[in-house]
Amino acid sequence: PSFGSSPFGPRLRLAARRPHSAARPIGGMAATARRRARGATLACVAAAALFVAIFGAAPRAFLQPPQVGRVPSGEAFARRRLLASAGALLAAGAESARATPYYTPPKQQTGVQNNPTQALPPVDFKKLKKQRMGNRMDRLPELAGTCWEADADQEGLYTTIGTSNVFVYDSDSDCKDGSVLITAVGLGKTPLMNAKTGPVKHKFVAAGYESFAYVSTFADKIGQCVDKPDAPENSISFYIANTERGGKCL
Repeated sequence: PSFGSSPFGPRLRLAARRPHSAARPIGGMAATARRRARGATLACVAAAALFVAIFGAAPRAFLQPPQVGRVPSGEAFARRRLLASAGALLAAGAESARATPYYTPPKQQTGVQNNPTQALPPVDFKKLKKQRMGNRMDRLPELAGTCWEADADQEGLYTTIGTSNVFVYDSDSDCKDGSVLITAVGLGKTPLMNAKTGPVKHKFVAAGYESFAYVSTFADKIGQCVDKPDAPENSISFYIANTERGGKCL
C-alpha cells in the first residue's frame, strides 16, 4: 500500500515487510519481564523527580502546615493533590514490579521410582542365559579363556567353527597319557561336549593349522583318543564344568 508523502511512510513500509519475529525462548521471556518491571519503577522515580524539580522552588510556606481555622488556598490544594498523585504512582510502580510474573522453570522430573517398601526379586542370570542360549555356547573365537557349566538336564554344550583348518580336542579326557580326545573337526556345528569322566571340569583346545591336509587326517577320529597333535600355529582354550558331578566355574 502507498502511504503518500507521510514522513512515517518509509518506516511503516519497512515494518510491513518485516517478517514475524520468531518465538522468544523461555529465558528471553523472563528477561523481558524483568526489564518491564525495572522500566515501570524508573518511570515512577522520574515522575517524582520531575515533580520535585518543578515545585521544589515553591515558597517556604508551602512546606509549613496551614494555620488552624484557615482554608488552604487553591494553589496549595493543587500542590497537595499533585504530591498525593506522585506518591500513589510510586506505590503503584513498586507494586507492579513485585507483581510482575517471572518464569519459574519446572522441577526436574525424576521418573518412575522404585517402591522402597518392596524389594526387587533376585535375578538369576545363569538361568536367563540358559533359557536364551540353551546348549549353545558363543562362537569359537569368542570362547577364549571362558568357562561354561553344563547342567544335569544338558547332555553337553556345543559351539560353531567358522573355518575348515581347525579341530577341537579334550585335553582332560580319560585317554592315556600323551593322548587327547578329538571332539570336532572342521567347519560347522560341533558335537556336544562335556566333562563326563575324569575331572569335573575339562579343558578343551581349538587348534588351527595352515595345512588343510593335516587337519583332514583327524576327520574320521571324532570321539577317539589320538596322540597329542603337533603344536598348532594358533590356538584357544576354554572350559566346560559338569554341575551334575559337582563341577563349577569359579
